[in-house]
Amino acid sequence: MYLSNLAANATDKKLFTSPAHSILVRAIRQGPAISEDAILLSLSAKDFVVMEDGPDVCHNAGVPHPYRAKQVKHGMAHLVGNVEVYSAMALDESVACVGGGTVILKMIDLSASTEELAVTLGLMRDMIKDSWSASEEMERIRKHASL
Repeated sequence: MYLSNLAANATDKKLFTSPAHSILVRAIRQGPAISEDAILLSLSAKDFVVMEDGPDVCHNAGVPHPYRAKQVKHGMAHLVGNVEVYSAMALDESVACVGGGTVILKMIDLSASTEELAVTLGLMRDMIKDSWSASEEMERIRKHASL
């Protein structure tokens, strides 16, 4: 476990050697405070299933196996109402889906105030900061613009 390795390799061992009764310190020292068997309900967007002939459902990840979840009463959650499943996507992937770096550059061009410009430049910085593909795309766009 990562946290126990952190405790073993820490230079300042005060946090890990002082007697404490907090759940966080106990989890770092001994592992999770509760066992997985104690989890009764765990719903996640990754467990969402679209049913063709009935209501949409979500597997209860508290039941270890999806096949077993279909057999027990508390294994499936029926989604009622306007439920939309959303899974997060990285900024560079999101921008690539809607048109790539040219979209950000067009937003910079359309900025009407200094606040809008600052926000858009921040988006561009965040997009290319950790993504080599987005950074290379911006370099390619710059080469085409200078021709």
